[in-house]
Amino acid sequence: MVVIYFIYYVSFFCCADEFVGKLMADLKEATMAKDKVRLGVIRRLRSEIMNKEKLNVDAKLEFGDCVKVVQQMAKQCEESAK
Repeated sequence: MVVIYFIYYVSFFCCADEFVGKLMADLKEATMAKDKVRLGVIRRLRSEIMNKEKLNVDAKLEFGDCVKVVQQMAKQCEESAK
């Protein structure tokens, strides 16, 4: 189920700013709905993206970088489920 959330976040966006904005809106929505699984996924995604932004201080984060983060996290979840 967690992998489905990761894939959902990648499928609708074309730039990093839209992606991060949607994450923030969904974070607020999941908090109000008290959806612990979704909240955990969103927080983890946001944390990983923020870490990536800190590493790329000179350049602005691209959407491709966000996609890579989501793919890595989905892969980690699949491997840990096995």
